[in-house]
Amino acid sequence: SNQSHVPPTPLERKASKPAPPHLSSPPSTEKDLPSTKILVHKLVATLKSELQIVLGELNTPLPSLPENKPSLDLGPLPSQHIGTYRKRITSMARTGDWASALRLLHELHAAGASGDKFMYHAILSSILKAAPTARARTLATRATRDARKLVAKALQVAWQMLSEESPVEVDERIYATIISIFSKLSPSPWPSALRLLDAMRSSGVYLPPPNAYTSTITACAASEPPAWVTAMRIATRMSETSPLNTFTCNALLNALARGRQWRRAEGLFQDMLRGDPLETPAGPLGSPNGVTYTSLINAYSAGGYPNLALATLSDMRREGFEITPIALSAAIRSCTAHGGRMWQSALALYHAEENRRTPDGGDVYRNLGGRGSDPRLAMLSVLAVAGQWELAEGLLRDCRRTLPYKGYVAVLESYIRPGLWASALALAREMENGPRQFKLSAHVFRVLARTCRRRRRWDLALGLLGEMREKKVPISAGVVAEVISTFKGRGDAWRVALWVSRGILGGPEGEDYLDLWRLGREGRRLLKVERLAMVRIMDSLIDLCETGHRWDVALEIHEKLRAAGVPSSLHTYDSLMAICAQAGQPRPATRILSRVRDELGKEPPSQFQNGVIAAYAHSGDWEMALETLGSLASRGLEANIDGFNSVMRALSNSYQWREAISLLEEMDTVGLSADYETYDALISVCELCGRWERALAYYERMERHLDYREFERRSRSKSLAVKELEELTDIYNATTLHSLVSGQIPGTEWSADRMPNYGTLWDEDPTLRAFWRDM
Repeated sequence: SNQSHVPPTPLERKASKPAPPHLSSPPSTEKDLPSTKILVHKLVATLKSELQIVLGELNTPLPSLPENKPSLDLGPLPSQHIGTYRKRITSMARTGDWASALRLLHELHAAGASGDKFMYHAILSSILKAAPTARARTLATRATRDARKLVAKALQVAWQMLSEESPVEVDERIYATIISIFSKLSPSPWPSALRLLDAMRSSGVYLPPPNAYTSTITACAASEPPAWVTAMRIATRMSETSPLNTFTCNALLNALARGRQWRRAEGLFQDMLRGDPLETPAGPLGSPNGVTYTSLINAYSAGGYPNLALATLSDMRREGFEITPIALSAAIRSCTAHGGRMWQSALALYHAEENRRTPDGGDVYRNLGGRGSDPRLAMLSVLAVAGQWELAEGLLRDCRRTLPYKGYVAVLESYIRPGLWASALALAREMENGPRQFKLSAHVFRVLARTCRRRRRWDLALGLLGEMREKKVPISAGVVAEVISTFKGRGDAWRVALWVSRGILGGPEGEDYLDLWRLGREGRRLLKVERLAMVRIMDSLIDLCETGHRWDVALEIHEKLRAAGVPSSLHTYDSLMAICAQAGQPRPATRILSRVRDELGKEPPSQFQNGVIAAYAHSGDWEMALETLGSLASRGLEANIDGFNSVMRALSNSYQWREAISLLEEMDTVGLSADYETYDALISVCELCGRWERALAYYERMERHLDYREFERRSRSKSLAVKELEELTDIYNATTLHSLVSGQIPGTEWSADRMPNYGTLWDEDPTLRAFWRDM
């Protein structure tokens, strides 16, 4: 009864040949074995190799099999007893008691027998069902750590199965189950799932079942970043032999959604509606179900299209599918796009669905659990992004007793945009001292620091660090970076950045400046234990140097922290480039561009090229700005609208109207459409140089292509008195007028006494007269 057999290949089954005996020990040479045995041996070797790789990634040792020797030499265990063990083990595993089933398996080994494929498959399947998917974004949570422990236990069981004295017949079901176990451990082991699937497919022994393909696609979807391209190739490969069922299509849709490929997801969904095959005529695709619609809603949400997500939810209801809390949450969460502009639509959907489920007004969502399944959290996240703190507080009052911890945090986040630090601190005290008695995490303190940033309450933010230390809450680099950002906007912000950086590097101690010793101490501690996370602190220090355009201080901080071992990100170099561009420093901007090019090994993204152009433009060197813009084409790079606008602004400030007109023609040649900033600079330089007919022609062209009201709004936003200039823009546009009165045009000294006579407007409007005098 302990002897197992390898299932015959299709050719052997057709010839009605008996299955060869299972391989009992590793072969000395492959040519001594039948071909099927060689293939089976290679497949098992691949499985053992991948198990060893994944167990190593989990820092889990390879298990040792319990000693297969009975305590008393009573002979072999009767076959009926082994059958009893098999029934008990499979029964326990089926009910989810995999631990007891595993103990029975060890008891069987102690009795001198070996487990078979039915026992191992039952135990592996039971552990697989008990372990939720470990997402990369939540690797620090306790639930995810427990899930990874369960999956590691399953892999240890699989290793024990391969270490049996009488080798277990590893059939296609066990291979598919192990691939599913790999998919639970994303993001890292999805290549192992793919290699094992390829080994099954190319072995000629087993044809991978559909759930093996589906599990591999699921593993690709959960990886970081999502391997949606690989998922598409796997699905195409599967469709060569069998049609894609609904489960496989849903897994592929999920991979496309997480990869922000909403157009491909939409195309796959339409193919499922029509029943079309996926590139190959293997058969029609599976019909969409509720999970399909939910995945498509997630794809639209990731792509930033809340209108399409809400429309898909309506189609889901019209087709007769139940609107699950997960689908509703996904549709509501899609409204966080574009700064939460569609929060009203999300709120209407939330209340409509709530009234449909509970006409009596009860709390329908109180017992929901699971990641992303609570519509209250989704609604609160939308209100937080939109800054609708009053509505968020109202929702909190309705479900204060049942709202989970994340709901309270979402209400705290709604105070960030308006900068209501007092309300945020009051709610945090309620969370900590109220009936629920939540323990405040580092993320809560980070949110509190962000609420202080808008009002520049750096003193309160510094106090939060002391409170975290008293309550023994770990101070992360994100919290320190947010506290540093509260100083942004101060006239001496660059001095704060320089002082904190010296404190981080252990500079000479002396008189403290603005009580910054706490920031320096925490930064010095993080530099020793979390050097990679220090890049966020360095970025926040560099951002402080933007006030006053202190590019020299920003470069000094960057070089010193880099020498201390802090890595630089693209955001770091982007911030340095922006400061050098605003300060009109093309030489350091060019050095930054060269360094990014050397580190990437290719041409940097377009914003770095535009930074060098903007640096020349702000320095007044319009010739070099124009030359740098023209050199992009020779290097195979495409200039975008930002680079052209920077050059256009430099030409406008230098009164080069002919070159500005030529630049607009060049934009038309390369297929770029002028925007508001382009027309603003172009019309200004034509007015300043007395080319009124051209200015009027470009203004009329702008009216045909763009919204002239939006142009007027953006143009006048640069003036200090918008309403007072409305009547004067018939002669000058607001940018030109502001340049005149602020003395930016050489040879013009405008004052209230020399202001041209524009009729009764100047004499009768004291507000306008005071405005010119102040200017």
